Amino acid sequence: MKTENYFAYASNINLRQMRQRCPSARFVSRGRLKGYRLDFVLRSERWGGGVAGIVPAPGEEVEGVLYRISSDDLERLDGFESVDRGRYYREKVRVDLPDGSTAEAWVYFPNPDPDGPFPPSRTYLETIIEGAREQGLSAEFIERLEKLLEESRKGRAGN
Repeated sequence: MKTENYFAYASNINLRQMRQRCPSARFVSRGRLKGYRLDFVLRSERWGGGVAGIVPAPGEEVEGVLYRISSDDLERLDGFESVDRGRYYREKVRVDLPDGSTAEAWVYFPNPDPDGPFPPSRTYLETIIEGAREQGLSAEFIERLEKLLEESRKGRAGN
């Protein structure tokens, strides 16, 4: 079976969700994608608020997880990411790994909604935070998400 590297940066960093979507998913490493930032540029009815995408941002970086998944699961992931509807598109990038090496991996880029960004829902943020903790992503990344979660609890973001 052919396998591919996939770099996850939002709810797919959550291994429970990733295994439901892609049963072949295996954690490879934490990683960072330089020159981008995480933003909630698409609206999702499923999640009830904004969902994340990565947008160009010189000098910034996006934290995430490098998985190894089957080619079949990668195609299945295209469905979850609504590639056929033009919500996201998939491209290969070079991901920086903690040991100083890099790895080529597929990543999903958004086609942002013109009236975004949108506040993410609590459920969506909780899913990302759970994944970030279990995968050992940085305290700074988790704190940023927890701040958004706190704002949502005060009624300034979606449910």
